[in-house]
This record gives sequence, structure tokens and C-alpha cells, in this order.
Amino acid sequence: MHSELGHADPGLAHRWVWQLVAKVGVPEEDARLLADGLIQAHLSGMDGHGLFFLPTYVTRLEAGLIARTGEVRVLREGPAFALLDGGNLLGHVSAWKAMGVAIAKAAEAGVGMVTLCRGNHSGIMARYTLRAAEAGCIGIASTNTPPLMAPWGGYVPFFGTNPISIAVPAGPEPPVVLDMATSAVARSKLLVADKAGARIPPSWGLDERGMPTEDPQAALRGTMAPMAGHKGFGLALMMDALSGVLAGAASGPEVGDVFRTDAGPQNVGHFFQAIHLERLGQADAVRRRMAEMVRALHAAPTAPGTDRIRVPGDVERETATARRRGFPLSRETADGLRALGDRYGIPWPC
Repeated sequence: MHSELGHADPGLAHRWVWQLVAKVGVPEEDARLLADGLIQAHLSGMDGHGLFFLPTYVTRLEAGLIARTGEVRVLREGPAFALLDGGNLLGHVSAWKAMGVAIAKAAEAGVGMVTLCRGNHSGIMARYTLRAAEAGCIGIASTNTPPLMAPWGGYVPFFGTNPISIAVPAGPEPPVVLDMATSAVARSKLLVADKAGARIPPSWGLDERGMPTEDPQAALRGTMAPMAGHKGFGLALMMDALSGVLAGAASGPEVGDVFRTDAGPQNVGHFFQAIHLERLGQADAVRRRMAEMVRALHAAPTAPGTDRIRVPGDVERETATARRRGFPLSRETADGLRALGDRYGIPWPC
């Protein structure tokens, strides 16, 4: 049976998150960055990366598995690169600051590349690449995650779902923003389905024997399925090479599980790149050609049953428009937030 759905007001939920997290001991600026990321996930339709995660973050903050305060430190840098230590801060905070460094480097050198070690789960990657696109850059971002997906041909989890996002400015058109897991779906969709008591498509995961399953609990005990078979496995490996190995962070099975308090800090790795179009003398040409491409795709003939062609980012923007006055929230998630608010004396307002 599916969970009963309620609705949450974006503004009220945003204010509640930063007030509560600040009361946990996180500086207000950092608490606001976390709130920004969680609510942006809901507005984009990526509910599995939204408020569902907040009780887990608070538990890890309380246990000292995520640092309440600290700084993102530069370990090594040059004109076009920086290797950063995320200080085990909230991932939404360290990742945001790391992309800021990449953009600043790109503004000077044309291209900025940043890696980050000692990071944490940081939500949707589109948040960071969209920031780069709004600064006049092509943005690229990736991160590794705890082992959830078996190598192609195996059944024991080794790599995470290791997402990649790329955002490209498109002049008068909105930026084109790709954000995808290298698994068939993000693990958060299994977690949401499990909480809702729903079945999943058999292409999403394998059980502990390596067989396709419609039971989200069986898939969570087993392994995620890679997107496009061996191609998704290859992408997951390379995203880990960039975000984990290159950053000097944990990689493969070493990455800590965000949902386990007995496994220590996660030491997630991140990779960010910004390509500054103005510095490269390509701003007008890239924006014009991308706008032409987007318009041509939108005008392309559609197959039966399809109303229009959509480019990456269109669905998220349409969802955000529809959710301006409220986004859906499962009863289980709302109950968890209500309990969290009661514990800290800040009642859940939705």
C-alpha cells in the first residue's frame, strides 16, 4: 500500500530546516546552505534527496560523524586547480564551497578543476552545476557514494551510484542540466518505495542472489542495477576515479554508509569543474548554438504518445513551477520531521 501523501510549503519548510539545524549547532550560513539544497531537491522532483535525509544528517551531527563547524581547507592549488579537504562538514556545505572555488579559478584561468576529500552526502549534483552555469560556465560535478552497485557480471556491491551532472548555458533558453546516477535509478528511489510499501520495476535492482526483483527491501539487501548494463558500470568506475581516487578520498567499498552510525565518517570524494565561456572567448557562440540546439530539439517531431521533446533540465523546471506552492511529502517522512522538531522545540510547520 502506498503511503498517504501530504504537502509542504517550500518557504516554511526551508525556514524550519535552517532554524532546526542551527539549533543542532551548525552555523546559520551553513544551515541555510543545507536548507537550500534539500528544498531545491523537492522543487526539482528529486524527493529522495530532500527532507527524507534530514533526520539522518541530524543523527550523524549529534554523533560527531559530521562536523558541526569547521572550514574547507586548501591542501594544494595552482592557477587552474585546487585539492580541498572538506573538513567532514555537511556535504551540502563543502560541495557548494568547492564549486565556488572551481568557478573562481575558471574566471582567472578559463578552466577550474577542484577535488574534495573528507566530504559527505551532498544531495543533487545539479545544484552545483547549475550554479556554474549561472556564473557563465559549463559546470561538471560528480561524487562517489557508499557501495550499492555490483560490478558488471557480479552480485556483491562494490561501487556507489556515483552520479554525474553537466550544465551548459543556453543564452535566452534555460541552461541544459543533466543530472543522473550511473545506476538504473538513484538508491533514494528504493528507500522511498520501501517506506511507501510500493513495488519497484525489476530493472532497478537485484536481490542477494543476483536476480531482478520488484521488492525494494530485497534490492536494498542486494545490489542496485547499473544503467545500460556494462556502460553504467564503466561510468561508475570512472566517476569514482575522478571523485574518490583523484581526491584522495575513500573509493569503491571504502566509502562510509550514511545510514550507519557504526561505520565512522563517510570520507566521500567530489569532483568539480568549471569552464568559463567568457574567458575562453566562446560565450556568445556557445550560448547561441546551445539555444539553437534546444529550440530545434523542442521542435523535433514526436513519437506517438509523446507531447513534446524535452531536454535535460526541462522536467525539473516544469516540476518546480508546479510545486511553487507546495511539494508532496510522504506521511512517514513528515512524521519523522515532526518528531525531530518536537525534540528540538521547533514544531514542524507543514
